[in-house]
Amino acid sequence: MTVTVAICTWNRCEALAVTLDHLTRLRIPAGIDWELLVVNNNCSDDTDAVCQRFESKLPLRLLHEPTPGKSLALNVAIHESRGEYILWTDDDVIIDPEWMAILLAAFEREHADWVFGTSEPEFPGPRPAWYDSRFRGYFAALDYGPQPFVVTDPDQSFYGLNCAGTRSAHLALGGFRTEFGLKGFDGGVGEDTDIFQRALDAGMKIVYEPRARVRHMIAPVRLTKQYHRHRQWLANRVVYHYLNERFPDVAWALGMPRFWYGKGAKAAGGYMKCLVTGDRSERFAHELEFLRFFRFFLEAGKSGFKNPRPPARGGNMAAGSEGLSR
Repeated sequence: MTVTVAICTWNRCEALAVTLDHLTRLRIPAGIDWELLVVNNNCSDDTDAVCQRFESKLPLRLLHEPTPGKSLALNVAIHESRGEYILWTDDDVIIDPEWMAILLAAFEREHADWVFGTSEPEFPGPRPAWYDSRFRGYFAALDYGPQPFVVTDPDQSFYGLNCAGTRSAHLALGGFRTEFGLKGFDGGVGEDTDIFQRALDAGMKIVYEPRARVRHMIAPVRLTKQYHRHRQWLANRVVYHYLNERFPDVAWALGMPRFWYGKGAKAAGGYMKCLVTGDRSERFAHELEFLRFFRFFLEAGKSGFKNPRPPARGGNMAAGSEGLSR
């Protein structure tokens, strides 16, 4: 069996070096031939030099996608992959030595199309004063409990730092939508949760395996409120145009699902209340929720407060197949 491990990276060469070092400690199950694809997505740092240092220690193949866009880079990895399974992680992740073996065992045991595991944030110092458990998702932290299960709940998504799928499942979905995903300092997020939702809608078997563990190294910049405000603002510009797909059976008003007006009012009221109570965590949570609503409202205004047209189903593999091996 051939397995592909894939990482897409943009200007995180120091963190990437830590991730690659931990990949040298992976236990490779007997009978597995594996490759490691690293896609340089228009990096301006020492990413290529870091990869060269590990070419004698890992079956590493360096690819390049010159157009900024994480989803473009992800699709390059799919296009270039040789494995029956594609195991995804990120350039700021510490991987458990048993990670590959556990994911592959779950595929075999469950005859799954997708398997994913847990992730825990590793902070560079004290957690910010506003942080509590409600913000775990903003740091790609994931833990749905100690027992494996087949996912049926759309709210139990996976994240791209610790998920895997058969190559055929990726191709059947058309890869990742290039509207999603960061593009340097710009672009949205959610390319991973989008492909999860499309896989679930397509009836693919998605399995949660908690023993497949990674730790997410949190960069100091991600501890600031401004960072998360910016990400929320960028992300929901894209997400708005997929609300019709995400909520096909709800009532709409003025270019938005009607329930979002209630959520926006609740967030504004909660924020004002927290100004009195002094609860910084809850106040920031309400702020981000209202920011999401306000971005949706602005996008609705741009469309004349008419319902957006449903997007085309599927990914954008053709848009992300320009990667070249070094």
